Amino acid sequence: MLTGAIRLALFAPIVLSLSTQGLRIPGLSLLFDAVDIAVTAHDRTLLTEQIALTNEVPFDALRDENIDLGYGATLDLINANAAWVPAPSNGKTNFAPALAAHRGRLYSVYADPADGRLHYSTGDNVAWDQFTISLNNEYAQDGPALADLHGTLHLVFPDKISGMLVHLHVGEWSPDSGWRSFHKLGNESTAGTLSLYTDATATTLFLLFAANSTDRKIVEMSSRSVNGVWSHVTPPDESTAFGTAATNFRDTAMMAFPSNDGQSQVCVSFYDPGLKHWLPHEPIVGEFSSHAPAIAVLDGVVNVIFPLRNSVTVFRVTRNLLSWPLDSWMNHLNSNLYMSQLSLPGTHDSGSVTSIPYTETQFLSITQQLDAGIRVFDLRCGLIRDVLWMVHGDAPIFTTLQQLLHEMYNWLLSANHQGEALVVSIKQDADTHFSNIEFDQAVYEVLQLGEQKQYWVTNATIPQLGQVRGKIQLLRRYSAGYNTTTSTDYRIGIDASGWPNNTPLGNITIPGVGTLWIEDHYNYDDVSDFADVVANKTGYVEAALAFAVFGGVPNNWHISFTTASNFPYHQPSGIALGGVNLVYPFEYVVGVNFNLVAYIIPMLRPGASAI
Repeated sequence: MLTGAIRLALFAPIVLSLSTQGLRIPGLSLLFDAVDIAVTAHDRTLLTEQIALTNEVPFDALRDENIDLGYGATLDLINANAAWVPAPSNGKTNFAPALAAHRGRLYSVYADPADGRLHYSTGDNVAWDQFTISLNNEYAQDGPALADLHGTLHLVFPDKISGMLVHLHVGEWSPDSGWRSFHKLGNESTAGTLSLYTDATATTLFLLFAANSTDRKIVEMSSRSVNGVWSHVTPPDESTAFGTAATNFRDTAMMAFPSNDGQSQVCVSFYDPGLKHWLPHEPIVGEFSSHAPAIAVLDGVVNVIFPLRNSVTVFRVTRNLLSWPLDSWMNHLNSNLYMSQLSLPGTHDSGSVTSIPYTETQFLSITQQLDAGIRVFDLRCGLIRDVLWMVHGDAPIFTTLQQLLHEMYNWLLSANHQGEALVVSIKQDADTHFSNIEFDQAVYEVLQLGEQKQYWVTNATIPQLGQVRGKIQLLRRYSAGYNTTTSTDYRIGIDASGWPNNTPLGNITIPGVGTLWIEDHYNYDDVSDFADVVANKTGYVEAALAFAVFGGVPNNWHISFTTASNFPYHQPSGIALGGVNLVYPFEYVVGVNFNLVAYIIPMLRPGASAI
């Protein structure tokens, strides 16, 4: 086992975070598909708070699904000193609005104060869009509830006509396709607003609502599938004047509700995963509401919106849950650390933000990925008429490499981001067409000619963090040569041109530097059993994690892709998030991303220090 202090930053849609105890994975980079679609599993909170670890735990013990994190294991990670801050909001309603994070945006659904018709709006942690859209002419008797499960946005609301709870769900907000699967939740009803949230691994959907009785005690139910059976679970020991709102964060959950004491003060309660029950609520001082609030977490910031008491104006407060923002987490690391000593967040085929089937791998733009803490970018290009275009295989993305890189340059220019360090892998994925120059020269000219040269670290050695702050380290996955005519050496960056293809664990020796250890087994085309695909790929990634801990040395750099191809059965997002197996009995299979969430969460308990 490794000894001594190791600092790390694991990431994206595994979406975990820690500050005082955790796992140790030196020099590992994980690259994900659908980095944002797992957003609500942990509200896009990444493993960003760096720690020094000394305790060791057995590898096999951490595979036990029943391990508790212990009291305060998650609550201690939340920034208790942060204050609630008023922020701009949008819309009017007589009922409580619903709020959820979905595909890198905040989504709010609320009932029109005139007739109860449902509308929705999108926004971020700063502001809302300046328009709303009617939601398929649905009408609510009270406030609705929203939650994301496996990248599908769910809505539950009390129907205005029948008074019963109605459950709808949709995978993508679209006025064209609309909502689907309109059905009731048994004979349940409520006298107030209800709320939805998921567990840490996004395998279970939870519903909270006030009982339709005089004591207005909170009731809780759960379901493990889209159209599955709902059953009652142990609820929080609270009562509410108007209803509830809830969301998850890491492996805990938060519930917001107005007190049932005649004051209707807005309160928040946390679920403790160690004690396995809800903790007593804390009030948001000075804030009172005429209805239940709505709550969601985006990039480590919790947002609570609610109509002010005796008013239809929607008010908003926010609170940072992390000690520092996700967009500047590297600022807090020692500059003397080598990049190979960090586990860095990354995305596979980072520029493939497209609607083309089997080509889309990401839902977030490059800027959104950067803001979410991503620091490793896998860029695939093709050279056409002397211009480098982003591609996925042979499929064009209709964005040039230069356009995409300028998005990174502009982000790095911000004062908040000049302490961040990026790694960009460039690979030729499509053949060259109608060009007078070779691929290596084209990349050299884009990176090294003009003002853009200042942003690049192109040495062949593994740098220290301080050498890359405000810059980009090139990881070169294409072959390059020396131009004797112009005396120009196109062999820039760390040479990864010998990248092993489709292997569970391969390596590239960099003379005088060290070794790149690579897990990149991706080809599952024509494998019809989806469960086998996910299980096999998950196993390879877990093995890579274990090897990085127990088989690593300081000059090793470990890279693992959590992604795979399963054409024509499932798209990249399906492998990442899960989907229905096309082999009998056609059961739902949880995706690789959520398997890794379940695998890593036990390592966050106090005393855990290794996989």
